[in-house]
Amino acid sequence: MEATVESYKAQLARRLKNEPPKRKGERTRERFKLATARVLERTGYHAMRVSDITKAAKSSDGSFYMYFKDKKDVALTVLREFLEGMQLVGTNQAGRGHGPFDSIHYANASWIQTVRANAGLMRSVFQMSDEDGDFSRLVHSTNRAWYERVARSVVKNHPDGSVDPSAALFAVWALGSMMDEIMRRVVVYPDTDFVDFLEKAAPEADDLAKALSVIWFRVLYPGLDLPSGLEGLAKSLTALEFKPRETTRGQA
Repeated sequence: MEATVESYKAQLARRLKNEPPKRKGERTRERFKLATARVLERTGYHAMRVSDITKAAKSSDGSFYMYFKDKKDVALTVLREFLEGMQLVGTNQAGRGHGPFDSIHYANASWIQTVRANAGLMRSVFQMSDEDGDFSRLVHSTNRAWYERVARSVVKNHPDGSVDPSAALFAVWALGSMMDEIMRRVVVYPDTDFVDFLEKAAPEADDLAKALSVIWFRVLYPGLDLPSGLEGLAKSLTALEFKPRETTRGQA
């Protein structure tokens, strides 16, 4: 899959340039949001100061307080909008129409690219979740909405009545949590041992997405065959099957 994901701060900058609000006050507010996204990406929420935002926006503290109460107010605004955009990750029609594995691979590759393009914002999401209960609940509800959408697709792709919707939802919830934890350890708060392992086991940009997609596919579509032509870690995972060891005469 080609790397086509645009960072959220780049989206804000492009929108402000190409579709600026008509009102001056609204344009100023958007500049503060863009500046906040840039600072959050660079320093994270805890280290961010209002002066960092106004400096990035080339404005004054007084002007900032006309639009936002404090750094938490503007950070919540930016991160909520960022999460709303994350809901659309992997839903592009280009990833559909070629069977369950291709759809899973497209969604996983898009998610991995998005996290890589927004590592600092993802780190800020974790930080804000620890500080603000309402925001934490928003993160969980956003995740659940995505899990439910995927689970409905899984049920739809199986013969009628063959899959319990609750089982599909639990499986997707577990797999989605796996994705979150892996990207946290690879990009957001890097685990050097794990990163070093992946550099050897899955060195190309798309290798991790395909390997993870094999796991998703095996759990959600155990009766279907995986596609041929997989390489590297993904291919090794396709051979990871339990085969009872043959016993020799005299063994219990």
